[in-house]
Amino acid sequence: MDVDIETTTEQKHENGNLDTLDLTENINSDQNNLESEEIDEEKERFLVELEFVQCLANPWYINSQQSYFESSEFINYIKYLQYWKNPEYSKYIIYPNALAFLDLLQHKPFRDAMKINEEATAIHEQQYYNWMNYRKDIKPTSNTDPEL
Repeated sequence: MDVDIETTTEQKHENGNLDTLDLTENINSDQNNLESEEIDEEKERFLVELEFVQCLANPWYINSQQSYFESSEFINYIKYLQYWKNPEYSKYIIYPNALAFLDLLQHKPFRDAMKINEEATAIHEQQYYNWMNYRKDIKPTSNTDPEL
């Protein structure tokens, strides 16, 4: 914590003591600045990690990151990101299949398969057809339905 010594020494009383009120104000100001910076860093980290996790919803994105698949740092990072599966974080995920890919990326056979363009394309097609047909089998209900 930095205290502006030059400013506080100019504020000495005639008896040679620092004005404790001014010193306390400087310390509190520094603490508030540090807390604000920490909050900003936490928010930025949250947003960066959220964006990365959501990118995992795209099989082609995963395929493009294959240079990291053998890195122990990447594998540890994927393990670390598992906290996004907790409800207090998963509520921010727009593409929930990103969480499924987050799980799958922990397994070497999946990472190996995602290195192959054809595999990434096949998974993308399955994902697309799932989205296209996801709710077609559900019949819409009307307000005149007696069971409502």
